[in-house]
Amino acid sequence: MPGVGIMQLNRHRPARACVTQLACRLKAGLAVVVPTETQYALLADATSEAAVSAVLAIKGRSSQQPLSVFVLDTEWLDRWGIRCPPAARVLAEAFWPGPLTLILPTENPMFAHLGGSRRSIGIRVTPEPVVRLLLERLARPLVATSANPSGQSLPPAAENRWLATEAAGCRVVWARPWRYIRRDASTVVDCTVRVFRQLRAGPIGLDQWRAVVAGVC
Repeated sequence: MPGVGIMQLNRHRPARACVTQLACRLKAGLAVVVPTETQYALLADATSEAAVSAVLAIKGRSSQQPLSVFVLDTEWLDRWGIRCPPAARVLAEAFWPGPLTLILPTENPMFAHLGGSRRSIGIRVTPEPVVRLLLERLARPLVATSANPSGQSLPPAAENRWLATEAAGCRVVWARPWRYIRRDASTVVDCTVRVFRQLRAGPIGLDQWRAVVAGVC
């Protein structure tokens, strides 16, 4: 039986009641934990400074460290004042939705509280059904950060214990599938420089994404 603050999630067909409960919590400025195609993600309303502060407190993370966000698709980039250079758009078309985070330029002051340079933001589009349903419900970007203590890479059993403790303390609602296999975190590519550079290795290899943008940037 699920514990306090834990709900069972069907990853392929999330129940409407489950999505509604998670959406209501996000609208209230609170945090939730859901699976993605890579790892568990700690989600919150990326446009709410209070919600972002709650995420930082849960993770024990500095406000100077930038947080990435989930968007529904590339159409959201223009909607939220995020610039996507031609070569970055080629990467997006090739690998989104999927485990690729692109660092893109933005002048949107709404994202200043996400940390970092305040002139760029990490963007990811995931195929995970529950995340996509929540994005559709809220119609705003969601913080996309790993659901673990900052600076720590916990093995699955230890991470599960940490998540259960956070859920029991009502700091998060954990949408937990019956079976979940964690994979490598997303590849991160900085698209704010003339020659794109990889900031974190991940499922999409260096040679793989470079081949896609060869001749474009």
